Amino acid sequence: MRLHTFGSLGIISLALVALPGCGDDEDDDKKGSGGTAGNAGTAGTAGTAGSGGTAGTGAAGGTAGTGGTGAVGGTAGTGAAGGTAGTGGTAGTGGTAGTGGTAGTGGTAGTGGGTADEITGTVTFPSGSARFVSSAFDSAGNFYGAGFLKGANGDQYLFVARQNPDGSSSAGWGSHGSGSFYLNVRAQPAGETTESVRSVLIQSDGKILLVGNVLTEDGTDADIVVVRVNGDGTLDTTFGTDGIATVSINTTTGAANTRDNLYNAALDANGNILLFGMTKAETRDDIDRFVARLTPAGALDTTFNGTGKRIYGVDDLDLNDSVRNGFVQPDGKIMSAGYTAVGGNNEIVLARFNADGSFDTSFSTDGIMRHAPIAPPGMAEAYSAVLHGTSYITTGYGREAASGNPVDLVSFRYTADGSFDTTYASAGGIIWDLEGGDDRGRNAIVLPDGRVVHVGSATKDGKIQALVVITDGDGALDPSFNGGQPKIYDFGSATEQAFFGLALSADGKWIGAAGYTVTTAPNTDAAFLLLPTGL
Repeated sequence: MRLHTFGSLGIISLALVALPGCGDDEDDDKKGSGGTAGNAGTAGTAGTAGSGGTAGTGAAGGTAGTGGTGAVGGTAGTGAAGGTAGTGGTAGTGGTAGTGGTAGTGGTAGTGGGTADEITGTVTFPSGSARFVSSAFDSAGNFYGAGFLKGANGDQYLFVARQNPDGSSSAGWGSHGSGSFYLNVRAQPAGETTESVRSVLIQSDGKILLVGNVLTEDGTDADIVVVRVNGDGTLDTTFGTDGIATVSINTTTGAANTRDNLYNAALDANGNILLFGMTKAETRDDIDRFVARLTPAGALDTTFNGTGKRIYGVDDLDLNDSVRNGFVQPDGKIMSAGYTAVGGNNEIVLARFNADGSFDTSFSTDGIMRHAPIAPPGMAEAYSAVLHGTSYITTGYGREAASGNPVDLVSFRYTADGSFDTTYASAGGIIWDLEGGDDRGRNAIVLPDGRVVHVGSATKDGKIQALVVITDGDGALDPSFNGGQPKIYDFGSATEQAFFGLALSADGKWIGAAGYTVTTAPNTDAAFLLLPTGL
């Protein structure tokens, strides 16, 4: 369903603060721990009561002596002939119990080495090029960045690296050591860039799923690939075939460009794997969207839409569609974000599905919302949408001017039924024109306190730099982050760096962004940011 176009948005110009270039796996100090409390004193031991004295023996005709004082009564005296028996001694009084010692006073808390601060770093392979496009945290706070590693011959490998919670490399983790795992599923021709991880997912048992794209055996097509890695970073050969499962979304034969193109994946509450991407329309020449569900074993789940997948277009327009990030809601419904080009201008598309793969018709009447928030000749895209309460907030990029002009990071909000929410920010949306160049939103997450984190890139001083923007749920910049301004991160590239992956730690205390920095073109290093949320 298409929503009406609204007028131009006000441009917000914002200053940027750059960080100096950072070395590999840089680690900042964190807050110190308090001193250990003193032990409580041990209570005193009660005194032992004395024994009663033995009664005296009376002389003939005399009175028996009085027994001594003691805890146990003395034995009665025996009277002599004609005398009165002596009286037994009086029971002695027990000693007074000792008084317990006073509890020790706890030690004074130690002074920390500084408030926990952000950590930046890069992962470098001298023999090739590495790039992160996805990120995740495990339950222990370890951070994973995933994407691809390109060898010296140009062939790409699926790739994931693990950093400890302090940002240092998890040395010894992974089948290749140095805190990394990489795998070449298919040998590819030089220059072929298909093989790449698009999502890294952590199962409840700690195993790691690498979900991405791979060439078919004959090199003429591309499918979806899922690789499972054990918690120690070795290949889990119990999954799929020797640790690898491949899935074909478009099974049309003999048609050109039938390549499946995964952009994002997610886990549902049952451990099923949701896939979001694009493929050639099965009966046309344009590109359609797809959402698919795999079982935990990596096979198409036929309880989902009867086939395990749904390939769909938008409003019967038969246009080239683009899917970006998707997620599973707490209620089991599935949201997919992206855009489609109408009349040469991209429009935001959100699609919502029920857990069984059917369209959720309570969303925009047919399950699909298409909206041009910026009037032509402008355009807007949604690279990600996040659930904020019952509403959806997007991040992406767009422009008010015609094609060929710089793009700006844009964000909009839609209600639970797919209506455009004009109460968000300025007339329903935000355009961040940071310094006159191209600025892009690539991903977003919601923090436990309702703030929204956007990551991507911004152009400053003639080069593209990694970007983080934090707002509240109404689109206002967070004053506690970087003085209420967006922040850019310079990893030392002379030309380009950006963030694509974004994750939140299980305890809600750390944000993990993943991306790349160009070293000597076309080579890149994988780059990451660990940012405390302050919660």
